[in-house]
Amino acid sequence: MNNYIVGIDIGASKICGVVGNLDSAGKLQVLGVTTSKCNGVRKSGVSDFENTSNAIKDVVTQLGNIINTNIHGAYISIPVSLCGVIEKREILTLSSQDREITSEDIENLKELIRLEVKQSTNKEVIKINLLEFKINDVGNINNPLGLLGKNLEVVSQVIVASKEIVDLYKKPVEDIGIKVLGFTVDCLGVCKDTLSETDVQNGVAIIDIGAETSDVVIYIKNKLEYVASIGLGGDTITNDIAICLKISKDDAESLKIKSGRIYKENIDIGEKIKIYSLKDGQTIEIDYVMLVEIIYERVKEIIKLIKEVLVDSGYYNQIKTVVLCGGGVSLYRGITDLIEKVVEKECRVVTPSYVGVANPIYTIATGIIKELSLQLNNDIEKEADNKVVIQKDEQLKKNKDDIKFLSKFKAFLSDFF
Repeated sequence: MNNYIVGIDIGASKICGVVGNLDSAGKLQVLGVTTSKCNGVRKSGVSDFENTSNAIKDVVTQLGNIINTNIHGAYISIPVSLCGVIEKREILTLSSQDREITSEDIENLKELIRLEVKQSTNKEVIKINLLEFKINDVGNINNPLGLLGKNLEVVSQVIVASKEIVDLYKKPVEDIGIKVLGFTVDCLGVCKDTLSETDVQNGVAIIDIGAETSDVVIYIKNKLEYVASIGLGGDTITNDIAICLKISKDDAESLKIKSGRIYKENIDIGEKIKIYSLKDGQTIEIDYVMLVEIIYERVKEIIKLIKEVLVDSGYYNQIKTVVLCGGGVSLYRGITDLIEKVVEKECRVVTPSYVGVANPIYTIATGIIKELSLQLNNDIEKEADNKVVIQKDEQLKKNKDDIKFLSKFKAFLSDFF
C-alpha cells in the first residue's frame, strides 16, 4: 500500500476518489478514479456523517478493487471557502558563521511556522507555501539550498482551518476505518495539476461552481492573493427547474444533467427532452427550449456574482485568465463563451491530462494526489541531498583524520631528525 497515493474529494453532491502511484522516473500515474453520490455535506461542512461515510466507503472499496489492494489511508481535501490564509515571516539562526543551507534547515523553518501559527491562532495548519527567502538580509531568493549564510528568513502563506472543521472532515473517513494521512485544499491542487507556471504567474482566477457554493481563488505572480465564496451553486439551478416545471428535485437534477447546454440556439422549436421520473417511473417530457432558458438565467446570475467578487477583490485588472474546474456547470456546452462575455476575461475549462481521466469532475481529486506526488518527489530529492551531505561530512572527517595523522607523523619524524 505504501506505493499508492489515495485522494478523496468530499463534495456537497458527490465523493470523488482517485488512486495513483509514482513510476520509476518519479512521474505520477493515475490508476483509477471513481465517484459516489453524497447528500451529507452542506456549506458549513459535513452535516450527515452516516451518509458521507457510506459514500466514502463506496469510493474506497471501488478504488481498492481497481488496484486489487485494501486501502487503509487517504488524503482528504477541505474546501478553500472553509479555510483562512495567514502571512507569516520567520527567521532561523543557522550558526555564528556562514554555512551551507540544507533541506533540513527549510524543514525546521516550516516546523517553526507550524508551531507558532497553531499556538497563536489555535487553528490547524493545512498547508504552508514558502514565498520568498532572505539570507543574511539579502532577499528575493526563491531557492536557498546550497547557499551560504548565518540567518535564513522566509515569508510564507499559511492556510489554516479551525479544529472543528478539520474534525468534521476527518470523522466520516475514520468511522470506516480509513486513516487520514493528511489534508489538502480543494482548489489549490488545480494549480499543480492543470495550470502552467505562466498561468499562475500572469494572474489567474480559479472558479469551482459546486452544488451549494461557488468558490473563487485568485493567484497573482505565483501567490495566492484572494479567496471568496458565493452561496449559490448547482443546487440553485436544480431548485429553479423543479419550481418552474413543477417536478421533483430528483427529476430536476436529471434534467439539469441531461440538458448539456446553456444556449437555446440550434434547438428546434417544440423539441422535447425526456427522462424517466425517479418518483413514479413514468416518462416526463419537457420543452427543451424552456429548460435551457431556466438554466441559462441562473448560470448567468452566478457568473455575474463571480465577476462582482473579482472586481471587489481589487485584482480584477491583474487577472489574465479565468479557469473553471470541477464538474456540473463546467460540462455545459457554451459555458466558456458565457463567462468570457460576462466576466470579460479569457476562459477555459481545465481537465486532468491522465489517460482515462479527461473529465472536469476529477480535477479536484487528481489535484490532491498531484500535489502530494510533487511533495514525495521533493522528499526523495531531499533524502538524496542528505546522503550527499553525509558522504561529504564523512569524506571531510576522513581528510581531517588524514591531516592529523600526517601532522603526528611529521612530529614523530622531527624527534629523530
